[in-house]
Amino acid sequence: DQMYYWLNREDYEFGFLVSIFVMYVVHERWGKIRSVLVGEPNAAPDPPDKPAKRAFFGLTFYTGLFAALIMFMIGVFFRLITGINEFSTVMMTLGFGFYWMSVVYVISAADARGRPVGVPRRLQLVNQFWFPSFAWLISAPLLVLLETRIKTWLLLVVTTVVFGLFDFLGYPITQEGNVLVLPKGNVGVADACSGIRSLTGCLFAGCFLAAIYFEGWGKKIFLVVMAGILAVCTNVIRSIILTAVAYNEGPQAIEGTIHDVTGYAVLGVTCVLLLVLVHLMTKQWIPPPPTDEELADSQTPCE
Repeated sequence: DQMYYWLNREDYEFGFLVSIFVMYVVHERWGKIRSVLVGEPNAAPDPPDKPAKRAFFGLTFYTGLFAALIMFMIGVFFRLITGINEFSTVMMTLGFGFYWMSVVYVISAADARGRPVGVPRRLQLVNQFWFPSFAWLISAPLLVLLETRIKTWLLLVVTTVVFGLFDFLGYPITQEGNVLVLPKGNVGVADACSGIRSLTGCLFAGCFLAAIYFEGWGKKIFLVVMAGILAVCTNVIRSIILTAVAYNEGPQAIEGTIHDVTGYAVLGVTCVLLLVLVHLMTKQWIPPPPTDEELADSQTPCE
């Protein structure tokens, strides 16, 4: 279902990479997944859960399982009746995600050796499947209303910042909606220049890097938010460069190759900046305290 958008919409071409990254994340976490589902031979059994606790989470995930199936079937129904549309795609994608999250909890009640698995370890297993289950939301078109609002906001940001900068520097320029009136012609900031393509691609890259490098939700959310901010900022810089070229050489100078190349460059630069940010976030800035052996060596008198 999603391949239709990957093939026909440039801002969702990155969707072909989603399945590869999802499989990589599952492979990278396979040791943790296997330890719960299969169980270690000599591992101590989990302490018994309180009946109320086990019943609460069981009811929650079983309800989520059936609700996800209903959501998925609603999406399939609209897909069959009305053809390909954003609503049915989003419903099927949400149903798919919630279904797998619920299934992971349900099937982990006991490991392959027949030993009961405690609720804490089952929830830890569910936590391993957030990215594989819901990464597809980014590669599926958002609801039309939400996507339209995001594009409109991005267009407003790009046009306002570019106009404000040129006006501040003293260059004659006029803004008429999403059109910049330059001395050698007009430049229209169209949907393709809004940065929605780089935003969706960078959000997916941020989610993937967060899933690979971080365990805590605080760092995960921070990296994804920074991915969106960096995507918007780099696209604004791209628009400034293109407007400067059009200002000096005319709007025809930014048509074709330079427009597309700078668009892909924005995505590449943002991904590099995200990798740098990951390095800074994983770097140990404060050295660990010395061990007893290191302290003993440092206190050994010199001969």
